[in-house]
Amino acid sequence: MSENPIGTVADRNRLVELSVEETDDGRAFFVDVTDPARDAGLPEDASLDWMVDRDVEAETEHAGPVLVFGEIEAEEAETATFPTEFLHEDDRLLLSVPPTLLGTDDGLDLDLDAYADDTPLLFYPASLGEETGERGGTSRRPAPTLANPIALVPLRYADGTPYEPVPRRDVDGESDPIAEATLERRGENAEPRSATVAAAVDADLIDEMVAESDVSRAALVDVLEAIERRRVIDADYAVADNQPVTVDDRIVVVVDRETWDDVLADALDADAGPVDSARRLHRKQAERLLRAGEVDDADESGESGEAFEEPYEAVVLRREID
Repeated sequence: MSENPIGTVADRNRLVELSVEETDDGRAFFVDVTDPARDAGLPEDASLDWMVDRDVEAETEHAGPVLVFGEIEAEEAETATFPTEFLHEDDRLLLSVPPTLLGTDDGLDLDLDAYADDTPLLFYPASLGEETGERGGTSRRPAPTLANPIALVPLRYADGTPYEPVPRRDVDGESDPIAEATLERRGENAEPRSATVAAAVDADLIDEMVAESDVSRAALVDVLEAIERRRVIDADYAVADNQPVTVDDRIVVVVDRETWDDVLADALDADAGPVDSARRLHRKQAERLLRAGEVDDADESGESGEAFEEPYEAVVLRREID
């Protein structure tokens, strides 16, 4: 058995971790999909199937292969490509991931022999709607129709290394600079890179906050991604005199300080230092977006609006597009 139990995740409210177990039949790979599966309304006794999809960039903002699972009819299980069911463990829903979808040209191109549980691959879960049809699949057969499909978008490894298929197919010769750089980074105590953070904040602002505070980048990223993933605060919490403002692909929600402290910070269940840094970072991001929006408004109307002021705080989220 590995040191981490099957399905353990770094932050269950944030990303999905690919765990590995040593079994009598070789290495087995699992994901804990409790939250995304329940959020999507998948029955816990559902018959499921896996596929790899390379055509979901519009839904996931990810150009490349993603894992997708979803519900199939019970009678389809015998003819499904990778039929499976939820494994129940301590009120968690686990799924076994077929190695074929992880380590081949049809899959994510992971080096399964070298894959380690101490630097697991992290996925961002994304709902694809009510149904996905024959949209690629594997070389074995077209993908089946899946109900309530959920995409697991490979984001980065736990040590901060961005996901890259290894080796890259577009590099000739024995030298693979991406693979070499990846291996070199994994040998260090790396932290998540700002550019790969799954939150609605700019990378340079994250770097500035880390530089000016004594909070670790990893702890700050945990809080930022939890705010985006959980969406404890949304437009309904906006103060009456400052309605939510949309700037490009993000939305600024102005809240009072009590809402931040009593609703958001309490729900995050994180240390005070990273939470306070995240608060100041969201405020900086909101001010930057509102200034940009004011410039656009002034160009069109000749005048600009007023940004929010104390004692208000702000939460910046990615805009959800139907």
